Amino acid sequence: MRLAARLTDELSRKLLALERATGRSRSAIVRAALERYVDEARLPGRSARDAIHASDLVGCGEAEPNLAGNYYKARLHEILERKHGHR
Repeated sequence: MRLAARLTDELSRKLLALERATGRSRSAIVRAALERYVDEARLPGRSARDAIHASDLVGCGEAEPNLAGNYYKARLHEILERKHGHR
């Protein structure tokens, strides 16, 4: 599963510093952090799904299936129009 997330400038700087310091990829660092978060959020008798839902970590929305990968492609005309105006 692919995941797109917006990070604050501060969190982005921290992630880049950790990436440089450890030599691990951004994806590997985020995966490890998410696994740790889920493990810590799980309480006895509670499923992982329930723990994630209770954490407000997960949100729901509707969009095309590969919006993260096709965002600019899908909005290219709008982006170019805003950047260059009508020609």
